[in-house]
Amino acid sequence: MEKDIRYLADKPFDNNLVAELDMESINSGIEHGNMYLVYQFESIRDVRNNCRMLLSWIIGAMMALTGCLIATATSDAPSVPMLVSAGYELIFAFAIAAIIFHGAMFKRAVHLPGDPPSHFFQDEIMSPLKGRDDKAKYIIGWHLYEIQARIMLNKKEQMHEVKVYRRALALCLIALLSGVVLLTVLFSLGL
Repeated sequence: MEKDIRYLADKPFDNNLVAELDMESINSGIEHGNMYLVYQFESIRDVRNNCRMLLSWIIGAMMALTGCLIATATSDAPSVPMLVSAGYELIFAFAIAAIIFHGAMFKRAVHLPGDPPSHFFQDEIMSPLKGRDDKAKYIIGWHLYEIQARIMLNKKEQMHEVKVYRRALALCLIALLSGVVLLTVLFSLGL
C-alpha cells in the first residue's frame, strides 16, 4: 500500500531520465501529460462555474435581503425580529460572497498545456545543450519537466478552490440554520 502512495505522489520530473528514454516514450509522456492538463483545466473550470453560480445566488439573496431590510425599516410598525434576521443574514451573505470572490475568483492562475515556441529556445534551456547531438530530445524532455510542474501547480490550485467552494457551501448552511433559529427565538421572545 505504501508503494502505491509513493507511486502516485507528485514529484518534479527528473530531466536526467531523458537520456534513458526513447523519443516514443517521451512523446507519450507529453501526450498523456497534456491530456491530464486539459482534464485539470476542465475540472477547475467546473469548480469555478459552481462558485460563480453560488455567488450569483448569494448576490440575489443580498439584493432580496436589502430590499426586505429597507421595506421593514421604513414600514409604519417595523418588526424587530425581521430587521435583526435580515441584517444577520445580509452579513452572512456578504461574508460568503467575499470568501468566494477572493478565494476562488480573484487572481487565480491555471496552467494550460502547450507553450509558445519561444519558450523552448530560451538561454536557460539552450545553453546546457551546446555541442550535444541530441538537442531535440532534451528540449522535449524539458517540456516534460514543464508539464509536470504545471500539473503540480494546477492540482494545488484545484484543491484550494474546492476547499473554498466547500467552505462557502458550509457557511450557507450554517447561515440558513442559524437564521431560522434566530428568527424563531426572536419571535418566541415576542420582540
